[in-house]
Amino acid sequence: MLDYYLERDIVERKLILAVLLTEKEITLDSLCSQTSITPRKAKEYLNQINALFDKDLSITVLKSGITCEFDPNNKEKYFHSIYASSDTLKILKFLLTDNYRTKCLTTFIRRQFISKSKAYHLVNKLKGYLQSIHLDIDDYRVIGDEYRIRYLIAMLHKEYGFAVYEMTPKDMEIIHAFIFSTPTRLKPSVFLDKKFYLFDILLMLSWKRQNYDVSLPQLTLFDRLKELSIFE
Repeated sequence: MLDYYLERDIVERKLILAVLLTEKEITLDSLCSQTSITPRKAKEYLNQINALFDKDLSITVLKSGITCEFDPNNKEKYFHSIYASSDTLKILKFLLTDNYRTKCLTTFIRRQFISKSKAYHLVNKLKGYLQSIHLDIDDYRVIGDEYRIRYLIAMLHKEYGFAVYEMTPKDMEIIHAFIFSTPTRLKPSVFLDKKFYLFDILLMLSWKRQNYDVSLPQLTLFDRLKELSIFE
C-alpha cells in the first residue's frame, strides 16, 4: 500500500527490476506490456538501473531482447537500492525517528537536499497514508497505537531498507538467544535470518522502544500467536 505514495519513477524502476529478476530474457515490447511503461521511458530506466548497480547486476539491451545477469541471493538488496533514492521514504523515516533533541525538519531536508516546499508536500502526502493505517502526524512525528508504529518501522526496515533503528550484532545475539532457547527444532542459519527478519526487527523494538507502552487490541489472532512454541 505504501508503494502507491512513492514517487512514480521509483515505482516504475521497481516494476522493471521485478520483471527482470523473474524473466531470464524478455523483449522490450513484453516488458512495456507487463509494466505499462512506454518504450522510451523503459530504456531510460534500464540505463539508470545499470548505472546504479554497476557490476552487481548487468542488463544487456539488444534488438533481439533484454537479458539481466544478477545474484539471486541479492534480490532484496537490489530493491532496497532502488528505494534508497526515494525522498518520500526518507521523510517517513524522519517522521518515525524519536530523537527529539536533534530532530529538526529544516536541518534534515537541507542535509538530504530536499526543498522546503517539496518536504511539506511529502509530509502532507504521508499524512494521508498514515491515516489510512490508523496513524497520524503531530509535530513532525508519527503518533498512534504503539503496536502499529512498531509494525510500520519493521516494514520500512525489512521491505524498503530504511532502518529507523540499527540492527547490531548484539541485537541479533539477544534475538537468537531468545528464539533458540525455546523448545523448537529451529537452528541458527542465514536462511532463517532472512526469512524471519521482520519478526527479528519487531523483537528488537521491544527494547529499542521500551519507553513506549504497548497496548494490544483484543483479537483472536494475538491469542493464537501466544500458542506458538516460543511463548511456552
